[in-house]
Amino acid sequence: MRRGWLGVRAAAASTPRESFFLSCMCCVLRYRCSVIRRRSITNSDCGNVTLASLAGCHPGPSIFHSSLLMARRGAGVDLLSPLAKLGHSRDLAEDIKASRKRSNKEIIASFEKIRTFDEIHYRKADRPWELVPKYSKKRVSDLCGLLTTEDRMEIEQTIDKMQSLCEVDMYVVLVPTVGYTTPKAFANSIMFDWGIGEPAGNGLLLLIAQHEATVHLVASPAIEEYFDTHFLEPAVREIFQPLVQEGKPSYATVQLVYAIARQAQEMRPLWQRGLLAMSTRNKVRFAVKTISYGVFIVPYLVWGSLIFLLCSVVLVNQMLDTLCPKCNSLMSRVRDDKTMREVMTRGQYLEHVNGCAFYRVWKCPHCEDGNRVVLASRDLHQSNRCLQCMDCHYYTCSLTKEVQKLPTKEEDGIKQLLYTCENCRVGREVLLPLLRPLDMKPEEKWYDFLIDRSQTHKKTDIKL
Repeated sequence: MRRGWLGVRAAAASTPRESFFLSCMCCVLRYRCSVIRRRSITNSDCGNVTLASLAGCHPGPSIFHSSLLMARRGAGVDLLSPLAKLGHSRDLAEDIKASRKRSNKEIIASFEKIRTFDEIHYRKADRPWELVPKYSKKRVSDLCGLLTTEDRMEIEQTIDKMQSLCEVDMYVVLVPTVGYTTPKAFANSIMFDWGIGEPAGNGLLLLIAQHEATVHLVASPAIEEYFDTHFLEPAVREIFQPLVQEGKPSYATVQLVYAIARQAQEMRPLWQRGLLAMSTRNKVRFAVKTISYGVFIVPYLVWGSLIFLLCSVVLVNQMLDTLCPKCNSLMSRVRDDKTMREVMTRGQYLEHVNGCAFYRVWKCPHCEDGNRVVLASRDLHQSNRCLQCMDCHYYTCSLTKEVQKLPTKEEDGIKQLLYTCENCRVGREVLLPLLRPLDMKPEEKWYDFLIDRSQTHKKTDIKL
């Protein structure tokens, strides 16, 4: 088995290709099988193959499922292939190795049973990413039994070299399924819970989900531009996918880790440039992503935060009103009329009684002079009763209107406005003229319009 240092540059083309194949489900874990291998469908056989053409040209038995399909989903690649069923648990791998005498139907039936158990186990958990163990001295967590011991050790050594040469903190996780969540959310949750690359901002997480047939790569915000879909999709298409087609998923994972290591080695001088350090750049980009997510993706969070902040300010102000200005102890609310009359001024009390204003009155039970009167609201709709006095400046002035003389054609009338303050007992009288109506036709009598209207009626001979 030849091994090489394979890598894909970040500038490689990322146009997706589709290729499909059918293979034996047992050949991943052993190289000899009693089942006759079906030939792979290559570009020379069918050209650009689609799902429809595959279903029409190469019908297969029910044990083979849909063929390999490449798709873009953020920084991840979907691999919908029959190999997605392989290695869903370590127990299955041991079972297939130990049971060479069993028929293929029994092996597939046991595989389906174990796969169902894995799905139920992950989907019953509210946070399925917490089922993945984090080892203290290991960087690979294989819950599928897909990796051999030699390949696992090789991945561990490669990650150690990456950490020493490229200063990259990388983990590899292989799970049977991600449950009811998405592979992206599953990978991001592991990245956040494990704190990969924190606080330096140099973390990488490679997630391979068997049931969803997805390869997902998550990077810290400081270096995520060098490990996006433009890098991952060609790497999976040119390195990972051909080896999986040959029935070597463990070796394919090793070569994919080599490609990531080569990319990190080539791009390390680029992400080390800049005025800001990587840790500072990581925090700044994380804050920018959080703000953009709140503003553009979920704007209701921004408005909810503003409303919550406003309510918090109002509540804090109300709590500050309850503190005694002298002894700084909590005061009690005053509601009885006698105590309110003692604490409030006469103008405030009259405004409160007349309904012109609403006051909150607080009195300290520990000290005699500790009290506070806070204006809560004021009613300005009562224009004849709650007017502001020009002397005491309280809204305790009432207005009385009276017409003393009506206007005639010869002279004007008089209207009296009387302002009386209930607080300072000061009254002001204002006399306003009521102007007489202007006579546009002084020579005409007032009853001429009746005469003109009677002349316009037509006479009839109808007798009632």
